[in-house]
Amino acid sequence: MLGAEDDDDENDVSSLDIERERGDERNDGKGRELALTEQGVNESGYALTLSEAEQQVAVPTMMDIPVMVDAFDAMPDDLKTYVMYQFLRRCAKPTLHFVANVVNPALKIDFLGLLPLELSLNIISHLDAQSMCRAAQVSKKWRQSWMDVDSKPKHIAFRAHQRHVVTCLQFDTDKILTGSDDTNINVYDTKTGALRTRLSGHEGGVWALQYWGNVLVSGSTDRSKVYSVVLDHARNRCISGSMDNLVKVWSLETGACLFNLEGHTSLVGLLDLSHERLVSAAADSTLRIWDPENGQCKATLTAHTGAITCFQHDGQKVISGSDRTLKMWNVKTGECVKDLLTDLSGVWQVKFNERRCVAAVQRNSLTYIEVLDFGASRDGAPEDQRGRRIVVDSRGREIEDVDETVELVEAQA
Repeated sequence: MLGAEDDDDENDVSSLDIERERGDERNDGKGRELALTEQGVNESGYALTLSEAEQQVAVPTMMDIPVMVDAFDAMPDDLKTYVMYQFLRRCAKPTLHFVANVVNPALKIDFLGLLPLELSLNIISHLDAQSMCRAAQVSKKWRQSWMDVDSKPKHIAFRAHQRHVVTCLQFDTDKILTGSDDTNINVYDTKTGALRTRLSGHEGGVWALQYWGNVLVSGSTDRSKVYSVVLDHARNRCISGSMDNLVKVWSLETGACLFNLEGHTSLVGLLDLSHERLVSAAADSTLRIWDPENGQCKATLTAHTGAITCFQHDGQKVISGSDRTLKMWNVKTGECVKDLLTDLSGVWQVKFNERRCVAAVQRNSLTYIEVLDFGASRDGAPEDQRGRRIVVDSRGREIEDVDETVELVEAQA
């Protein structure tokens, strides 16, 4: 597979011999020397003895996991190697398989990202569709192209739901689904923006939708107050945002509030937990990135001037909507990378995947779906179709974007 090393990677730990007996430990006559197949070394370059290792890290009788992690982080690299070897040789096969699944992908080399752009493009030009898809899945360089300030995605936009608010949005590589307070659900083509069908039947506004395959579930509510809540399955916790400006972390086992995350100065309406980061958004125009383990605030995102209306994040970026802009942030540093969309009247929803960002926005009192395709250059899209906004009609045909004075009837033709 492109972007991966050979299967017989010398760093592959999945074949580690876990059946090694304690007989591998040999006494040198002094009763304290430990002979290892892969020995750690101290700063002087000599193999670490067991007694030396014990002197470098004092292990309490009862040590909880956070303290163990902190102690491991403080170790020098050679001592980390020694400790990891001791841990691994004591693990059962299921644990070693889990470790291998985590470690092996991190050791792969993305050779496409190391080559000059011209050479990479020449290689890619000879790939079939299946190989191209595989390369797109494993290439870190391609996944990071969003963060390039000079990147020019293909940008199409189309009007949706006339002048109504888009309350929910979901999409994949084939279709975009939007729900609105006009009681309808619209289904669009992801690539062209053409309206495929309109689903009606609700008597009130559509405020929730979710689909799996060809099955769609939608909900219409009375707009009663619903607080933002996310579940932290890994820690058996629940996290909530509320009107008191606080983010609260609860134990699902006892129901007790474990701790409060303080910092916002207005109601916290949005939460998202992903990639070991908790992100909260509030009406105070800021987003905050927290460590879900201990509640420590890692960064505060402060470039917006109005209440945050929507956002999503992954391991690299946060994309948020507020006031008149859609912004992209570096999730690790908290820096604002660039504005993806500007001069908006409002931003209702935003979702993204590895390739596309889809936003429901308002321009000049009309609602649009804006699709930013950061993978268009890999598909050979012409230069003149990248970096500029292309407005299309309900059939996916490019049209001139004019400020209509009459309501747009999307279902016509």
